[in-house]
Amino acid sequence: MKTTILVSAFGLLFGCSPNDRGARHEQKASEQRQEAQKDHDQELKAAEDRHKAASEDQREPVAGREDGMMVRDSLRAGLGDDWTIERSETGWTAARKTAPKADPDMAKKITSAQKELRDDHRNVTATWAHRGEITLRGSVDDCDDVGKTADKFGKIDGVSKIVVAVSCNKK
Repeated sequence: MKTTILVSAFGLLFGCSPNDRGARHEQKASEQRQEAQKDHDQELKAAEDRHKAASEDQREPVAGREDGMMVRDSLRAGLGDDWTIERSETGWTAARKTAPKADPDMAKKITSAQKELRDDHRNVTATWAHRGEITLRGSVDDCDDVGKTADKFGKIDGVSKIVVAVSCNKK
């Protein structure tokens, strides 16, 4: 105990040497750098988690990426072999291989299909050009709904082209 008191008293009387102060300062700076690195690592992990969560519920754009193949496959399944499906500037274009004669009630049938679409899929709109072209725009919850929606219009005689700019969730 005498030795401890003597060393403590000696340190109080003469203070710390510059080397001791430098070592303590360096140790404190090192601890602060380690703490900052831990904070940075936690921020990176949080950003990765946010990105991962966002990508799990990512919508599939129709135009511009290979991910749109799900939409293409849905269109092929919904419309069948009588239609050709090609990528276009706005998404996908389905064109009838052989155009049948237009139905005399074509306008009424298209209007009815548009009303059904509004009831079934609030996020999708269908516009009609009087030359037999339907344009679908918006988003649906399931990629299979894209083909089913296009098929509703594809069954109408006189519709020869369907332009699809619809995105969907990957399921």
